[in-house]
Amino acid sequence: MKYEDIQYIDPALPIVFRNDSRHKCEQMRLHWHEPVELIYVYEGKLTVANDAQTCTVLPHTLVCIHSNHLHSYQTQNEVSRYYCLIVSAELLKETDLFRQNMPFVTQDDASLACFREIAELLGKTPPFYKEEVKGLIFQLFARLCRLGGGETGGRDRKMTAMVKDAIVYIENHFAEEITVEQIASAVGISRYHLCHIFKTVTGKTVAGFWTSVRCDK
Repeated sequence: MKYEDIQYIDPALPIVFRNDSRHKCEQMRLHWHEPVELIYVYEGKLTVANDAQTCTVLPHTLVCIHSNHLHSYQTQNEVSRYYCLIVSAELLKETDLFRQNMPFVTQDDASLACFREIAELLGKTPPFYKEEVKGLIFQLFARLCRLGGGETGGRDRKMTAMVKDAIVYIENHFAEEITVEQIASAVGISRYHLCHIFKTVTGKTVAGFWTSVRCDK
């Protein structure tokens, strides 16, 4: 698990767009980043973990990964293919869209059509495509926020933040013989509470995650 620092090639259009694939043998580690990430699955079945939620999505489904949510995805077929759109908070800074809740998964026709139009423009890059893509991103986010129904929950954000603090502490002290009590103390919560929220958000125990980090290193 790690924080991913997203880099944008074009300051005039601060997004990352990829036509991507995931094979069955590939394992993605849980990670998080500040910008919102949208995944449009168009082939295969993709199982997506998003904070404490997990869902297997079919083709023509849009997945919304909100800012700083722990997430990963894995195919249920030999290969799954999808578009990935990561949108900088800078692009949405003059609106409230970045702070609003969005559905984890949706098959809303209008949202899917808007995403496909963005993908087509980014693939063909006609004159003035950047301005058009920006407008469509605002339109897509506004639609998703209406479907999501309000601001993101403060309780969930706080729980995820504490789990991230624990992850950072483990990553920084993986070579030491640390205890769950030490990790909980560093985060500022009880051992019981840490064990509960860590399992809820990541699907792993604290000890199990610490062991996997040591093996990876």
